[in-house]
Amino acid sequence: MKKYAMSLSTSQQTFLLEGIGKMCRVFWGPDSDQCEEMLRTDAYLRPFKELVAPPDVLRQLRAVIGNFTAADALFYHLEEEYIRLFINAREVITAPLYESCYVSESATLMGRPAMMMKKRLESEGLSLTGHSNDPPDHLSVELEYLYFLLSKGWSDPVFIDKAVLYASEILPWINAFRQRIINERQSPFYPLAASLLCDLLRLIEHSRKLKGPKTKAIRFSDPVRGRHGPAGDCEDGDHDPEGLPWADENQPYSDRSGCGSSVTRFRPERRSAW
Repeated sequence: MKKYAMSLSTSQQTFLLEGIGKMCRVFWGPDSDQCEEMLRTDAYLRPFKELVAPPDVLRQLRAVIGNFTAADALFYHLEEEYIRLFINAREVITAPLYESCYVSESATLMGRPAMMMKKRLESEGLSLTGHSNDPPDHLSVELEYLYFLLSKGWSDPVFIDKAVLYASEILPWINAFRQRIINERQSPFYPLAASLLCDLLRLIEHSRKLKGPKTKAIRFSDPVRGRHGPAGDCEDGDHDPEGLPWADENQPYSDRSGCGSSVTRFRPERRSAW
């Protein structure tokens, strides 16, 4: 395994964990406390502003949240959009929240990504307490696992290695997920949130350095560029799948997801996975 380090200040570590945590809660679905926090827009968006967020994304998010003055009204709006996009639809779910659904157009729930995720959790002594109905490759479960790796990594470099590689592995399917909702205009909150999440994952990728005297860290203040283009623009099809345990170069992640309406029988709960 390659050895990585991340050049982060204490405040940057805090912002990164806070940003991952917020995205995890967003994709479990809205709750009252979360909506109260969102109404304090400056504080809520600060981790993203400090680390990755393009100004236009922040501006659009402020505009969406600014349409509401009461947490209850914001909650009901986001709940309706969450169900429409990710849970229930008249025809096909717009963007399932499970990685297995993005392996191919004919993919089904509980595919190889779910099995791999289950093994990862077990290897760290983690379990889906309170989420017995959720496949382990739910987006928010994967983000909680990434949060776990990063939080352990500040004191144990082995976990930084795992976090950097894991962020690289999940970025392709989350980008495909983002592409499924990027043109959503009825309510842009979730497409904007997905863009911020892509930016955070790419930041983890590119703020690393190979351990050794001849390598240089990419600092947070540097323009983040690389295989995926500039920050804020997760391009389709340009992520090298080499090294992913279930992917090969002839089967990239699909932006036309499988699973279909069968996803509706899994309604995510509003709690942490463990």
